[in-house]
Amino acid sequence: MSPCDRKIRVCHLASGDLWAGAEAHLASLLPELAKLPGISVHAILLNEGLLAQKLRASHLPVSIVAEERLSTLSLIDAVVRLLHETRADFLHTHGYKQNILGTVSARLAKARWIVRTEHGVYERVPGLAGLRMRGYRLLDSLATRYCSAIVAVSDQLAEHWRVRLKGQGPRVAVVRNGVPVHPHLESEAISRIRVQLGIGEDQVVFGTLGRMVPIKGLSDLLEAAVLVHRRDPRSTFLIAGDGPLRGFLEARAAELSLHGVVRFLGFTQEPAEFLAALDVFILPSLGEGVPMALLEALSLGKPVVATAVGGVAELLSPGVHALLVQPGAPAELARACEQLVGDPGLRAALGRQARSLVREQLSAERMATEVHGLYCRLMKQCNPVGDDK
Repeated sequence: MSPCDRKIRVCHLASGDLWAGAEAHLASLLPELAKLPGISVHAILLNEGLLAQKLRASHLPVSIVAEERLSTLSLIDAVVRLLHETRADFLHTHGYKQNILGTVSARLAKARWIVRTEHGVYERVPGLAGLRMRGYRLLDSLATRYCSAIVAVSDQLAEHWRVRLKGQGPRVAVVRNGVPVHPHLESEAISRIRVQLGIGEDQVVFGTLGRMVPIKGLSDLLEAAVLVHRRDPRSTFLIAGDGPLRGFLEARAAELSLHGVVRFLGFTQEPAEFLAALDVFILPSLGEGVPMALLEALSLGKPVVATAVGGVAELLSPGVHALLVQPGAPAELARACEQLVGDPGLRAALGRQARSLVREQLSAERMATEVHGLYCRLMKQCNPVGDDK
């Protein structure tokens, strides 16, 4: 039996064009949410892509409302129609454009509750794109007055929204991201992956996974790689992912004479395999919520060097779950990497604690249970706009 008085019908609205934090979050959340009693889950995506494929593979219903082919009014009409067809009680949105589109659509469809998840901080964008972004942010802020709840993935994000809302409007709830607890890969499987990547047996492999945008701090990683490799030529760095800064980063790596030391692997559809090949996962970000790539690495028992930003600093105890450094400090990042190069015992201890942390506090199952509990609390209040508690 569901802890709610009646069945919950919820649609999640997301872009689905890229494989970024929101998409990885939904790929973990929705299959676990659908397993809970008394709830039906439907995904509405604005683009066909890897998220749609993964959700279908989990036997979840997915509707594509193709944003590249439809006008804004047609998009709203399509989402309204789907909300009517699914008889949705809740529309749960992910991303500022989806927040705006979803709020208008849910109001027209008379869906009772509108929930949004805030996955991270706004990223600064220069030029005309920055002006457009400010317009979207204004509309996004206006849309919050019709929200029943805001889900923040970290305490820092939650506090940001509480301050921004000035104690008015929707409830702000913290539900940290979670991931499946992966089984340990056998050493033979890891060796096979490393051979496929051209990694020698004696190399210590550092790596990161994510979008190539300024907030990810990848320029600092390149600066650190120079220092680490100079002191230990066994070290090599792998960067998986893509984005607007890829050309700049590849050119910068060439300027720093990092050919053969840093390798850009591009987008990967199998992040777990890439992460399994690493000896150490690096997160050099300048700002974060709770990054899914970090959680995936922790789940695999990988030792981590990360910047102490946002939800990362909330989750990880220095020297217990990871080595934490200040953002924007390549020399400090390099020293932490060098410490792990020379101490396999520390790498193993950090990996064990990391895996335990995910199993006990950051599982996808726990995340789904907390989101479901939020839906139940909102339904019992019988109030489409909750207060901040």
